[in-house]
Amino acid sequence: DWSSDVCSSDLGERIDADSIKTATGQFDLESVFKLTMSHMGIRTIENLSLCPNLTDLDLSSNNISRITGLSELKQLKKLSLVGNELTKIEGLDGLTSLETVQLQGNKLAQLDDAQKLAKLPCLRTLRLHDNPMCEHPAYWSAVRRMLPNLRSLDGEFSTLADAAAVEGDALAEIELPEPELWLKGVTLETGEAGAELAGTEEFQKVVTDRSEEHT
Repeated sequence: DWSSDVCSSDLGERIDADSIKTATGQFDLESVFKLTMSHMGIRTIENLSLCPNLTDLDLSSNNISRITGLSELKQLKKLSLVGNELTKIEGLDGLTSLETVQLQGNKLAQLDDAQKLAKLPCLRTLRLHDNPMCEHPAYWSAVRRMLPNLRSLDGEFSTLADAAAVEGDALAEIELPEPELWLKGVTLETGEAGAELAGTEEFQKVVTDRSEEHT
C-alpha cells in the first residue's frame, strides 16, 4: 500500500552486493575499482568489504550521517561524500592510500576535526567548503597548519612557500650536473682544486684559457 511505499522510500537504497552490481555492471566485485552511488538516498556506508580493491568511491548527495564501513578499503585513493549529513570527520584511520577527500556541503562544524586527516600520509587534495567550520576566521590558516602536506584546499593550490615545502623531497632527488670547466677554472684562483687538476690536459687548457683572457 501507499504507506509501505513511503516507508521503503524513506529508507533509501542500501549498499549490498546486488546494488553494487547494478551500479557498476560488474559481477565480480573484487574487480570493481570505481563505485559511484550518488543521489540514491543511502543512509549507511556498509558492505564495501565486498570490493576490497576499490580506488575511487563516490557516495555524494545521499543521507549519510556517519563515515563508517571503510576500514577494509586499503587501496582507496579518492573518496567523495559531498552533500551528505556528516557532522564529524571519522572512520578514515588506516586508509593510508587516500589522496583526495571531498567532504564539502555537509554539516561539519568543528574545525579541530581536520586534525584527524593528518593520519592520512598521502592526502594531497581536500575539499571542506560549504561546511559550518569554514566560517571560522582562522579556517584556512588552521587547516594548512594541521595538514602541511596538502597541495590543494577547497580548489585553491598552496602558496609558493607551502608548495616548496611539499615538493622538498622531490627536489632533493634531482641530480645536479657536474660543474662545467669554467667553474673549475674559477676554483683555481682559490687554490682549492688546482692540485687535483695539475698535470692533466684539462689543467693545461684551463691555464691557457685563463692566460688568453688576460692578454
